[in-house]
Amino acid sequence: AFSSNGLEMAAGVGSTVATWDMPTRRRTRTYSLSGAVLALAYSDKQGWIAVTADSKLERLWAWRVDHRHRLSSIKLPEPAVAVALSSDGVRLAAATANAEVHYWDTLPPPRH
Repeated sequence: AFSSNGLEMAAGVGSTVATWDMPTRRRTRTYSLSGAVLALAYSDKQGWIAVTADSKLERLWAWRVDHRHRLSSIKLPEPAVAVALSSDGVRLAAATANAEVHYWDTLPPPRH
């Protein structure tokens, strides 16, 4: 997955996700999972990546791109096979093999 400006990229191989700085072609960070990467999405607008893996944990993980801080770990009923983010990085969707789609608004609700 590429950032919207094409300057950064994230990809998963085996149980590792890596990010690259495209102008220099250098790897910038790596993230380890408990299973093989199934899907990932990149949100440079919000500064994070969302990843699912084929593991018994059945989770969707989100990490900050600028440091290796895990933002969230969301339990799913089964592993997701696809992940998508809205262009503004605010909405996240994950689809499972049995055609269930799970949807989240990633920003906290406004305070009144």
